[in-house]
Amino acid sequence: MIGKADERQSEQTRQLELSEQAHRQNQSMKMNRRTLLASLGIAGIALGSRALGAPGLVDASPLQGSVTNSVYGGGSESCCEEVQDQIASVITRLDHMCVENVRDHGAQGDGTTDDTSSIQAAIDAASLAGGGTVCIPSGTYMISAPLAMAPRVMLHGEGDATVIKAFAASGWGTAHLYHGMIDMVGVQYAILKDFCLHQNGSARLPANHVSYGVLVNASSDCVIDNVTFLDPGLNDEYGHPSGPQLALIAKDEEKSGWGGGIGGCYRVSVRKCRFIRSGTASVDFAIRVLSNWENLIPTDEFVHYNEGHTFIDCYFKGEFAWNTLEFAGGATRYNKVTHCLFDGQTLTHIDFDKGANNNVAAFNTIYSGGKADRYIGDATKRAHAIDDHGTVAGYMNYGNTIAYNSINHLNNDNAIDNYESAISASFTRQSLIVGNTINGVNGQRVGGGIFISKNVDGVTIENNRIRNVRKGIFTDANSNNTNGVRIHNNEIEAVEQAIIIALLSGGGKGFSFTGNKLKTTSAQTCLHVAAGILESPVYALNTAEGGTIAFVLSGQHAVAIGNVARNASQYSYQVREKMTLIGNVSLNPGTGDLTKLSSSPLPALIGNTFTGASAAMAPAFGYASAAPVDGVWKQGDIFYNTAPSPGASVGWICTAGGTPGTWKAFGAIDL
Repeated sequence: MIGKADERQSEQTRQLELSEQAHRQNQSMKMNRRTLLASLGIAGIALGSRALGAPGLVDASPLQGSVTNSVYGGGSESCCEEVQDQIASVITRLDHMCVENVRDHGAQGDGTTDDTSSIQAAIDAASLAGGGTVCIPSGTYMISAPLAMAPRVMLHGEGDATVIKAFAASGWGTAHLYHGMIDMVGVQYAILKDFCLHQNGSARLPANHVSYGVLVNASSDCVIDNVTFLDPGLNDEYGHPSGPQLALIAKDEEKSGWGGGIGGCYRVSVRKCRFIRSGTASVDFAIRVLSNWENLIPTDEFVHYNEGHTFIDCYFKGEFAWNTLEFAGGATRYNKVTHCLFDGQTLTHIDFDKGANNNVAAFNTIYSGGKADRYIGDATKRAHAIDDHGTVAGYMNYGNTIAYNSINHLNNDNAIDNYESAISASFTRQSLIVGNTINGVNGQRVGGGIFISKNVDGVTIENNRIRNVRKGIFTDANSNNTNGVRIHNNEIEAVEQAIIIALLSGGGKGFSFTGNKLKTTSAQTCLHVAAGILESPVYALNTAEGGTIAFVLSGQHAVAIGNVARNASQYSYQVREKMTLIGNVSLNPGTGDLTKLSSSPLPALIGNTFTGASAAMAPAFGYASAAPVDGVWKQGDIFYNTAPSPGASVGWICTAGGTPGTWKAFGAIDL
């Protein structure tokens, strides 16, 4: 028997070596990134890299493609369906292999016996057999040290009736620091399915610390399915280690305090799991997906990546002091969180951080939020439901997608920070913020919907619906180096400005505002752009309802085309720099159609539908079949004849302002 077991283990080792050899060969392959992503879409990258057998093959070069492909994937099936098929395939494979029962190896599951060695023995036996399922019947199984998963082994319980629970005051000393209750390190096709992992944090002291519920490192094609992560952290003050319930770590160099070793993580699927922070213990994160960032390794020099992971249909409940789900580091890329539910307080529910690139957060529901209790009074900590931010000294984020999420009731009764928001972007490039629904931020008192901060380049904010906020889409007046922001087709209702843009010098190129439907419900401006910051912006086909001034337009050589202003209490339009207004409409302003700052140059007005411009404005140009008989006009306004005929005039010019003023024909047409 021993000889056969050794033979099986030798064969398993040989297969793993062959797999590693194939990986190294594939690493040298050259492939056009755009061809790959065009065929798969960013959401299909997990399937694509697996089919190629080449973790880390795809680089982080600019991704071109539609928003739909970025969110759904390139094929007719969604990424969720593809991932579900992959998970089912792996589980089916292991279900047909050997079966070990932990009770046969001495486990009691009585809530008092130390079952660590019995469960480990069952895992090892399945591994020696070439892989298979380790069954854990219902019961509470106490452990005092990490369980080490093996390749092609599934740890399978009976739902929440099966509890693996850490002792609070035995084991778990410094020898196990920065390990998990379960370590998935250096394995492939390992599965955790249908049980509860209880960290027992509320009864735990620092001397018996458990860093993680599950640690994943240097592993690929693993599944965590229908697992409840319960009671993490420590019953102690912040400053002691309180790592996440689930950690996926990729390292190109040793990093103390992370666990695992040198290596990457590829294609880990987390499905239908529950991450619950209950009891009195505090914890900083539910999930962290990390790669090195401290030493600022150039993006194209990473060897080991954290990529191709999917987090689907998961539930997060309770307070996570720092972030609920964090993707961090320049080698953290092409991951996706979708159809998850977040409910509780935190600084950020979904965080793209420190160079994380080409990740997707889509179709998630975030319900409730605001700062964790630990940071309520800390003015240096800012809360956002979803945050896409690199770092000032190192890694810019790139190409992340935040799409079709529902964000509701982020109410912090004690909030005082004007820049808290549902979604935030800073130090990021080529991001997509599309199709999100935002309803309620801080009781409409402070903060707002989408916050644009420093060093933002080429970001598209499109088709979002924002309600019950103080501000809709807004910037920090201290922001700079922000360019290429496209704000298109959003529907916003805000107490104050629906859109307000104010920046320092050093940015402001390539801004465009098109097709937005805006409304403000107070004595504020509706769309407001501060003077002296934007270069040649475009304002087109927007509608604005209410406010003291519907549109405050700025930007040297700006063009405003086809906008509609309704029911402003004072003016429909205010211009603050040299610009051209073409085909804009003013309806029911309280004071007038158009005004300008006293120092601003006169705008060029072509074909606008105004009831009458201020006398301080340049001549208005219009088209009619006769001179005006109503409205307020000024000297120099011109209407061109829309029905010219021989002997008639080219048009009419106002020679004396008034209501409707004095109009004279000009330019007789020859008979």
